[in-house]
Amino acid sequence: MDYLEEGYLFWKRFDKYRDPNKTLKEFASRAGLNYELIKVQRSLNRIPKAMEVSLIAQKIGVPVEILLQDIDSFPLKQKRLFLIYCELQKTNEENIDKISEILGI
Repeated sequence: MDYLEEGYLFWKRFDKYRDPNKTLKEFASRAGLNYELIKVQRSLNRIPKAMEVSLIAQKIGVPVEILLQDIDSFPLKQKRLFLIYCELQKTNEENIDKISEILGI
């Protein structure tokens, strides 16, 4: 797989997990990213720098690995953990407290 294909797949995964009701400009602004830079990177199928990828992943509530790799290539246990993490990002604080208590964290 070449660099451009990897970049294309990165932005495809980004679209899969981000809020479809927000524009790229709104997303970049809320994530503290430079919209013009993100727009160019996306149009050229370039993967952003590591810090930018980290901010993007945090804002859409997924681990960085999900943006960089095909989740179906992960071992089953890791895949399940990532999917649980993604769902936990969407839950409220009360549920997080309950889960933390169950896990003893």
